[in-house]
Amino acid sequence: MKSLLIISVLCLFLTGCQACRFLDWNCSEPNPKWSKNVNECTRTQQAVARTILGSQYTDKVDSAILSSCIKNTNYKFKTTN
Repeated sequence: MKSLLIISVLCLFLTGCQACRFLDWNCSEPNPKWSKNVNECTRTQQAVARTILGSQYTDKVDSAILSSCIKNTNYKFKTTN
């Protein structure tokens, strides 16, 4: 059990806790599954926001959705009003 914990910590260290491929020090190629999930999250939540906000949808909202989807691919858009 202790060795499994050490291996897990080592793996996190070697990937830099990023969504990059294993041992990709420069993070030159993102993890394809993570990238696909971010794209799907962004696309669907932008559509939801456009429906809810209509003409009030701005580039700022667009950027906030992208940022939120990068942090959490299960992000769901909610209005602040």
